[in-house]
Amino acid sequence: MKSIAEIQMLEILKQAETIVDDSYLTTQDARKILDAGYKILMKCEELRVSRDSWSNKYKEMKNE
Repeated sequence: MKSIAEIQMLEILKQAETIVDDSYLTTQDARKILDAGYKILMKCEELRVSRDSWSNKYKEMKNE
C-alpha cells in the first residue's frame, strides 16, 4: 500500500508535468512541489531511523 506521502507526490508530479508543458509556475505551485519534497525527505528519515533501530536491536540480540 502506498503511503500518503507517495500518493501526494504522485499527484504533485502529475501537476508538475502540466506546469512544465504549459510553461507556467505560480508561487503556490512551487510551494506545493517544495512541501511534497520535504515530506518525502521526512519520510525517508523516518524509514532510515526505523531501519537503524531494527538493525541495532538485531545486533544486540545476536551478541547476547
